[in-house]
Amino acid sequence: MGLIGGVVYQISAKNSEKDVKTPASLATKGVSGDILLSLPPGAEILQIDLDGTRAAVLVQNPGHPEAREILIVDLVSGRVVARLRAKED
Repeated sequence: MGLIGGVVYQISAKNSEKDVKTPASLATKGVSGDILLSLPPGAEILQIDLDGTRAAVLVQNPGHPEAREILIVDLVSGRVVARLRAKED
């Protein structure tokens, strides 16, 4: 539910600033319905950025302030298509 709320917030925030056509363009690309991400208990979504039919979701993993990852989510299929993590040397 948090992801959906974040997506709606991002879309409405961008609409109020610039482009009122964004929801229509997403709808014509087949984006609709609920997307549920499987996150570990206690994980927190820090930020969501939209780019076409994909969303970059910044996630803070629980118990590790430095353990953040970016999930690239395909909004048409609802699948996580990539996970970006920093590797410590």
